[in-house]
Amino acid sequence: MLKLVRQTLVAAARIIPHLGLTVRRGRRFLILDPFLTSAVSHNLNFDLGFRTALEGKGWSVTILANRYAYDGVVNEAKAHRLFASPGYAEFSPFFEAFQLRNGDFYRDIRLFNFADLGADNIVLVHTITVFELFGLARWYRELPKNRRPRLVIYIQMGAAFGLNDQDEIDYALDAYRSVARALSQIQGVVLCTSSQRLLDLFPAGTIAPHLFPLPMSWPALPAPRADDARVVFGYIGGLRRVKGFHLVADAIAAVLEAVPNADFLIHGPYNPEFAEDIARLRQMGHRVQMRDRPPASREEYYALFSEIDVVLNAYDPAQYGEATSMICMEAIGMGRGLITTSGTWAEEVAERLGAAKVAMKDFSSSALVEAIAAYSARCRELTAKAAVAQKEAREHHNVDAFLAATGLAPFTQADSGSSVNA
Repeated sequence: MLKLVRQTLVAAARIIPHLGLTVRRGRRFLILDPFLTSAVSHNLNFDLGFRTALEGKGWSVTILANRYAYDGVVNEAKAHRLFASPGYAEFSPFFEAFQLRNGDFYRDIRLFNFADLGADNIVLVHTITVFELFGLARWYRELPKNRRPRLVIYIQMGAAFGLNDQDEIDYALDAYRSVARALSQIQGVVLCTSSQRLLDLFPAGTIAPHLFPLPMSWPALPAPRADDARVVFGYIGGLRRVKGFHLVADAIAAVLEAVPNADFLIHGPYNPEFAEDIARLRQMGHRVQMRDRPPASREEYYALFSEIDVVLNAYDPAQYGEATSMICMEAIGMGRGLITTSGTWAEEVAERLGAAKVAMKDFSSSALVEAIAAYSARCRELTAKAAVAQKEAREHHNVDAFLAATGLAPFTQADSGSSVNA
């Protein structure tokens, strides 16, 4: 099935009119984002944040998105559709997906017209897995040395992301290290991450030795929530098992019986894998709101934070022990609380920023029930804590701080005007 999908996409690529765009010499910044499809992800935030910050510094910015991105997202980001990637899906069967997805990325990026590409351009890839990294490395290494732009690769997901079989994870890890080692030997390449566990995966010298801030683009703070002792817990984003959605229905059913001041808002695109869970949640009454229409814009997405007090960030530690989570950072920077899982990056960064959080002791529905009950019992205390943590998050995690951390001459602290410590 996967091969048939790929063959169809390849055929489509031959008949889709190619982009009449070029990237030329000068202060040009190119963002390759095959995962940009909707407003319910970190991708739109990052892309818009980089565009706004860089255009303010006199750079010209080009964003290349997924070929199937929503019109509203493409228009808001001023992006151009290019990549045929399936995004956060189709990681198996592993070896077939590894070959096809890397091949797709390589083919797609070569379709773009990089006229006069050179060392004064910068290319950023901020969302990438081992399923795209080889394709990226192949394209970059094939460029003539005098036409290679500076390349920043921001690694957010570990080798295990999307995988469950240990042999496949081991192979992916070896592949990750191999391509990172090869790229690190090329002048002008910066590999970086915001996760200590991801940093520890790579041999010394292959990746920037310091943790980078998340390149957040912060909207205005939402209005304070009503102090009525009711707590609204929000699940926002894709309905996926690695994000704990399979735990939600059982947990909410138990909480509605045991915790009278807890309400719920679930906002994510419909996923047929969870048809029974979704139907069950829709029948739970007025304390549970279910919405499946994707936000049409970043503004609509951030408006959701004005309706909730706490973000459910109940992620699988096997997948998100290494991987970063933007909605975790968003929750903190928007002055909201957090339910997360012990052993995840989210738990670590929430602790570091002094966030209002309760961590689940394990990745189970019963642990989620306990965490929700614990937060509800301490809601006023934790609300005050959240207001302090949001200032820390916004000060240390933003686009200017990320650019300064690259060490690239155009983005040193003196040039960028940023006073934020990375």
